[in-house]
Amino acid sequence: MSRSRKKHPAGGIAKARSDKWHKTHTSRATRHENRLRIHAEKEVMALPREQVNQYASPKDGHAWYGRKMVEKYPGLVRK
Repeated sequence: MSRSRKKHPAGGIAKARSDKWHKTHTSRATRHENRLRIHAEKEVMALPREQVNQYASPKDGHAWYGRKMVEKYPGLVRK
């Protein structure tokens, strides 16, 4: 396993080490809104995208690494 590599060289775009607090906040806000909608007897449930701006999270998404990037930084594509 010491030489194993990813089949698809993609990785997260991150400003932080973890985004656990953002996921917790998003889930909590969504559950709170759904409880309010249940008590108001609305039929449509809230989605997480409606509650929290997903682009404000510490991890914004994924990017594909090119061959030059993989050769320069081999640790990026480690499993």
